[in-house]
Amino acid sequence: MAISSSQGAKVLLAVTNEPITNLHIQKILYMCHVFHLGRNDGKLLFYESFEAWQYGPVLPELYRDVIAFRLEPILDIWWGTDMPLKESSEYKVIQDIGCRLAGMSPSHLIAITHHPQGAWAKNYKPDVKGIKIPTQDIMEEYQKIYVKRK
Repeated sequence: MAISSSQGAKVLLAVTNEPITNLHIQKILYMCHVFHLGRNDGKLLFYESFEAWQYGPVLPELYRDVIAFRLEPILDIWWGTDMPLKESSEYKVIQDIGCRLAGMSPSHLIAITHHPQGAWAKNYKPDVKGIKIPTQDIMEEYQKIYVKRK
């Protein structure tokens, strides 16, 4: 079952040992979403939609939650938010992908999420706000870029 962006953020902060900034959290959770879709036959990780913003894919609700941290590491501010079960596909993908990406620099994460064949690049339009990145485009990104060709 899809989770909220606050649940995803809570898991990411719990499983990584790296400081996570606003930029980090958006890019890492996007990649978790990409891999969750790809590994689970199109099953959504988040019930909220990513939008194509200037610096990459963004979950607007999560952005509003953490904007006050600016460039500082985010603290767990989601006290009343339940975490998904550790056995769930949602928890596992955030743990797997999140731990792999947490130590990367912001510029490296931007390069990954701005891949020319990716869903963000396909949908981003400067000066246009609120463009949702379609799930089908994210699935295509997973297939084109991350599935090993035989």
